[in-house]
Amino acid sequence: MQEPLSALVDRLVAGDAQIDPAAVYRRLRAEAPVYWHEGMQVWILTHYEDVRRVLREPESFAPLTEGPGTPIFGRTILQMTGREHSRKTAIVARRMRNPGLLAGELRENVERRSQRLLDALGAPEEVVDLKAGYTSPLPLAVITDLLDVPQGMHWVGWYDALAAGGVGSITGDLSLRERALAARDEVFAYIGPIIEERRRTPGRDLLSDVASIEYEGVRLTQEEAQSFVAFLLTAGVETTDRVLSSLLGYLAAAPALWQRLRTEPALVPAACAEALRLFPPVQALTRRVTGDITLRGVDLKKGQRVLIVLASANRDQTVFNDPDTFQLDRFREAPEREFTGASTILSFGGGEHHCTGAQLARVEMQVALEHLLQRYSRLEPDRAMPAPQGFILRSPPALPVRLVAAP
Repeated sequence: MQEPLSALVDRLVAGDAQIDPAAVYRRLRAEAPVYWHEGMQVWILTHYEDVRRVLREPESFAPLTEGPGTPIFGRTILQMTGREHSRKTAIVARRMRNPGLLAGELRENVERRSQRLLDALGAPEEVVDLKAGYTSPLPLAVITDLLDVPQGMHWVGWYDALAAGGVGSITGDLSLRERALAARDEVFAYIGPIIEERRRTPGRDLLSDVASIEYEGVRLTQEEAQSFVAFLLTAGVETTDRVLSSLLGYLAAAPALWQRLRTEPALVPAACAEALRLFPPVQALTRRVTGDITLRGVDLKKGQRVLIVLASANRDQTVFNDPDTFQLDRFREAPEREFTGASTILSFGGGEHHCTGAQLARVEMQVALEHLLQRYSRLEPDRAMPAPQGFILRSPPALPVRLVAAP
């Protein structure tokens, strides 16, 4: 007997590891594409066209500024719209989206950081945790380099707490929220004096850019600047870490795909794009309805929240052929397009809130995969390989694999 859809959704939201999210989203798209979840007090939208519409119409579906599922560190570009959003985003974009920097200085730094981390992983044939030793520290090193702040292990703890108690806390878990608030205060205390120093003596780094941002002739306040940095820390790590760890976990269990990539390294960009589709780092986003609206015959009221499921939209069979299958050739012709605002994939959002760091994440993913393919003939999954976990933020909690050196 088929389990009721409501029970499946409740189990998914609760983080039941036995649930296949893709199967739940298939049923939601077919049976209840506009689904009211009483526990979260939110409308869940799973069809591609509905998700894209919400992303592209901030005047009808506004970013949330507070409550479950929102960032813990205060108002940032995620909650801004219009001219203010474009002006303040441009400060970050001029570094993270600059084609020259991406192909030159930024890529060189990613390559340097990647090689150092791989050198430190340990001897070939040993079981190592690629997440702890590679997919997490690589983007962390890159973002702290961009900000020009000292990197230490405390950053990892802060990032984990901010992510789990912020965007990932759609269910309103108070313990996660409290932990995230404590981490936010620690980040602010650490970064505050550095921001003040960069205001006095700016350098050629992203933190100096943030410290000097002006909108209508007024600089960001100290709290706003601190919030901006905390946002960059979480967004700069989770995007690459989650999708890359998911991809490597998948490839470790699919040795034929790994060998094909080693034989055809030109397919690495396409593999990264397909991974972005199947394993979005953020599975869903919340928005607030700004006025009464009818969607697929369902009345949504002003002030209600909607949860748009990017992970479901990316598997919508009306848009993607054989959507639950990993296909190396799917984006072979123009993989880079899927990391831009013109993408078909919705993993990085859409409209004015398309992820500012998407191009940097592309470079990090491609370099990381290229270096692993060059060094290792295969990744053998350890017997204890854990399954992906999480609802809003979903990825493997660890990636224990045996690295088999290339001949």
